[in-house]
Amino acid sequence: MPGTNPPYTPRNSDGMFRFKMIVDADEWQDVQIPYGDTRWWTLDVYMRAQRNSIDVCFARDSPDGDAPFVSGLELRPLPDTLTTTILMNGTGRIFIGKGHSNYGVPSSGPSHVRYPNDTLDRYWISYNTSDSNLNSTEASIDMRFVAEQLPEKILQTAFTVGPYFTLNWTGLEVGSKYYVQFYFAEINPLVNASGMRVFNIFANVENLTTPVDVFGQVGANSAFSVPAVVDPDATGSVLFNFTPVANSMFPPFLAAAEFFSTRVSNTLTTSSIGK
Repeated sequence: MPGTNPPYTPRNSDGMFRFKMIVDADEWQDVQIPYGDTRWWTLDVYMRAQRNSIDVCFARDSPDGDAPFVSGLELRPLPDTLTTTILMNGTGRIFIGKGHSNYGVPSSGPSHVRYPNDTLDRYWISYNTSDSNLNSTEASIDMRFVAEQLPEKILQTAFTVGPYFTLNWTGLEVGSKYYVQFYFAEINPLVNASGMRVFNIFANVENLTTPVDVFGQVGANSAFSVPAVVDPDATGSVLFNFTPVANSMFPPFLAAAEFFSTRVSNTLTTSSIGK
């Protein structure tokens, strides 16, 4: 949804277009796009169809608010074997994409990865890094151990830096549940034994999992994931900290991540309009 050269200007003095996106009975997104922005904005939501059609509404956020706009809208079925769809089906929640992130991309790399590399056409935004903080390979990645049907391309590069690194998500809704899934593949040929690269992942100082040893779990050039449900702190932030254990020979690393907000899906009811 580009905000460049629209036929009108935002009503707010801060230069932001604001409107709401609603899907069936659920609020999907409060959209904020700067006037004149040349970037493409892609927003996605994972949801269950409650009938043989899905309604999407683009609405003003107030009676005299900005007129909503959209450049394209796509509907794609999701496999019921994805971790996210299993959770969605089991919890009755919708999963609202906050970002599909591809880390460790060289400066010459693409700005994003999507179809045909990703058969589900997720929009993976690239985060470039210097060659000194980059691992890359042209070897094939064994995808058997991850159910998410990831594009192989995003696992053939990884960001790594020592002694630790952090990722910070801000502007989140306090009291809401968020779902994150981190993706790895040990593509460094120097890491060839269990215990050589082991690290913890913290979210706002809470340890999310037992120590992560990708090679020890799945070997070299194989996809591995760490999923977690996290809560923002009182400021609406989640700070992820990737920290090596004391005897790790290599620093932590990361190939990609997905981050979702979740909320309970509202059940559609029969309309009484016209009765």
